[in-house]
Amino acid sequence: METDVALVLGIICALILILFTFLGFLGYCGLFAPIDIRAGKPPFEELKVAYKFCRGPYKTSGGLFTEVHNLAPSLKCIGMYYDDPDEVEPMQLRFLVGAILNDSLCPADETLLKKLQEEGYRTVTFPAVDNVISTTFPFRGSVSVILAVARVYPQLKEYIKEKHLCAHPFLEIYESDKVLFVCPLAKQDEFYVDEAVEDPEEGGTSDQGFTSEDQEETTVSNEAPPIPEQRIQTINSTPVEESDRASRSSTTSSFEELRLDSTSN
Repeated sequence: METDVALVLGIICALILILFTFLGFLGYCGLFAPIDIRAGKPPFEELKVAYKFCRGPYKTSGGLFTEVHNLAPSLKCIGMYYDDPDEVEPMQLRFLVGAILNDSLCPADETLLKKLQEEGYRTVTFPAVDNVISTTFPFRGSVSVILAVARVYPQLKEYIKEKHLCAHPFLEIYESDKVLFVCPLAKQDEFYVDEAVEDPEEGGTSDQGFTSEDQEETTVSNEAPPIPEQRIQTINSTPVEESDRASRSSTTSSFEELRLDSTSN
């Protein structure tokens, strides 16, 4: 009898230890990390990016992140998401994945740029902007990405709704220990690459885009199969035409109010 009680207590203690270990791991990956959304100037200027543009479910972006990291492990990876998955069919979602070429700490040399171009990456320059909303999240592996997507995007969407902002597209910049989430409040139309505004029915998508053999499966190029990620995004996006009108209607005073509000928080 005493042996049975000791065994049960031992099992309970082991389960509790496993639970706390699991929670500790999730905490390390960012489960309890504070999310501080602010408006103001981003921590970067003009961005030169080597990218591949795709249409398809956002969860398939993992394959491209793996590919570009393997090709250029010294460069920061970037993802840009144009559409709201709650409003756009999965196969029509637009996004790009690439690497930042002009980062001050680890710029790409000509050899690396040529390597990326040979693998089908195109280059584009995104403008410097003075006003964005942004936040950061710990980056400690793929679990951090899942937690970030589940926690950050709903709060960004709520912030945009509360402040009545025109903020899109959504950028993710991956650094060694954190993910930077950024939404431009100005010059939004200049963040839309050519493939994003072309009609796919007219063959306007890039050669590196997704091709579908059916409505259930999506593949990336010929080089690397996608590695699915659990991207449960609630992105609040606006078409380019609307963004252009909204951008012109934004005023300096409204940006200043956002900065003051962020500072007071």
